[in-house]
Amino acid sequence: QRLLADLSQKLVGTETLHEFLRKMALQVKHAHEHGELFNELLHCRFVGPPGTGKTTAARKLGELFKAMGLLSRGHVHEVDPITGFGSQFVSEYAQRVKAQFQQARGGVLFVDEAYQLAEQEQGRLILHQIVQTLTSQGFNDTVVILAGYRDKMNDLMVVNSGLGRRIPHEIVFPPFSVEDLLKLLWQVLNVRGYVVHGADRKPVTAALRSRFEALIVAPDFGNAASVISLVNEVIGRQNQRVQATGAADARRILPEDISAETANASNVGELLGRFEQDFIGLADMKRRIQAVVDDVRVAMVLGCSKPRAPRLLFLGNPGTGKTTVARELGRILKALGCTVSDRCVETRGTELKGSFVGHSKDRVLKAFQDARGGVLIVDEAYSLASGSWQSDSFAVEAIDTLVGQLLLPANEQTVVILAGYPEPMARFLESNPGLASRFPDEVSFPDYTAEECLEILQRQLDRTERDNGLPLTADGVKSRLLGAIEDFRSRPAFGNAREMENLLARIRQARNHRVANLPQEQIRVQAGLVPADVFGGIESWRKRPSTT
Repeated sequence: QRLLADLSQKLVGTETLHEFLRKMALQVKHAHEHGELFNELLHCRFVGPPGTGKTTAARKLGELFKAMGLLSRGHVHEVDPITGFGSQFVSEYAQRVKAQFQQARGGVLFVDEAYQLAEQEQGRLILHQIVQTLTSQGFNDTVVILAGYRDKMNDLMVVNSGLGRRIPHEIVFPPFSVEDLLKLLWQVLNVRGYVVHGADRKPVTAALRSRFEALIVAPDFGNAASVISLVNEVIGRQNQRVQATGAADARRILPEDISAETANASNVGELLGRFEQDFIGLADMKRRIQAVVDDVRVAMVLGCSKPRAPRLLFLGNPGTGKTTVARELGRILKALGCTVSDRCVETRGTELKGSFVGHSKDRVLKAFQDARGGVLIVDEAYSLASGSWQSDSFAVEAIDTLVGQLLLPANEQTVVILAGYPEPMARFLESNPGLASRFPDEVSFPDYTAEECLEILQRQLDRTERDNGLPLTADGVKSRLLGAIEDFRSRPAFGNAREMENLLARIRQARNHRVANLPQEQIRVQAGLVPADVFGGIESWRKRPSTT
């Protein structure tokens, strides 16, 4: 009972483990009181991500089973699944497996990342020997625990049909919640002798909660390992503060020691101002983005927790700024505190569709994992549903997985944007009511006018030709440019801002052709753009097909 209580206190978030051990304790007690033989198989599968306490639990389990009289020694012998059991000679596998069992006799044989045994022929042969040894009479006094990621451990169980019967108990170690992380952190700080006074408790907890909310969505989140890293960071910052200020209480943790990221109103205002200035035209788009920011800002002030990140449709032709706006929106929402990262992951509908069963699901899951806590923008999402897509199992799998990911609490702080042409997007959503209801907000990106295109071109020119710039409003230049742009805008698939990049490249080529044969020192002198370069670039640009 003492060991069970100690385990319950020290291992957080492991309810299935505690329930399993309570059940075993009751069965052992019942068998002892009635003079019966306890013959329950105790071998287990510990499934969960790294840092959730699987190795620690294995050690405690050995102590518990010894206290219950089920093991004679209760020690834990840890074995690498490949190097510990394997050999360059297949004939030695049985001998190596038996040797490891001999060292674990009377205790626990713990094999972490055991799923590696299913990934190659050598491992599968080793697994067969492990199953055979489990059934032999000499090792009734030994408990085997195989540990690893849940999905990979499921694959392991399929490889050998006898494994499930021999190792019947699955103990789930879920990723730590924010509350689990806080509980563990208080334990670690207490063990290390640091304290948080009553008046500081609330702001320190709020700051820690903010840090953990950012950590749990990171791809490299390590659960308990991440807690230890944060504790070391906090203590390091606390020590620096104490040394710098000469604070009397050298073990006291203050809110500033946590350094939590919070919404910075001045930074948000600066980002919004730059957003307004950097994007030419697009007045309706700016109003819609401002409305999204306003909704998030008010929800965060009035609510008790972070609001869900927006789900948006960005509708418009190529070159109208959809992807660039997505990146800027990510920075603004992170500054507000709605998201934990300004990372923007860009993909296309065709890139989410796989070529075999399960492939589409893996691709969609990876996209969400990479973008978690930031922004995921799927360009031309409707390419998933081209033709008679309902009979395309790979497309259906991708769309179903996409909808499923939108519903997960883990993705509530991930901005998801579907982008593309308005008409194909409308048809796509009409055929997917479940998806359409998840994206209630549309943001329109109309084509730029000729005047706006000219301003974009001038900005591009100012950025790249600072010392040799040519005012595009010069006599004769502006009218020729506007005429050429108007002509190109009437063509199918006009590329908007991208076309201005193409035009600038043609203007530079005309300049380069003009000065290429001059002496080197004259090239530097004559490299400034002149109206003739613009006119030559326009003629060259007119002759090429428009951007698609």
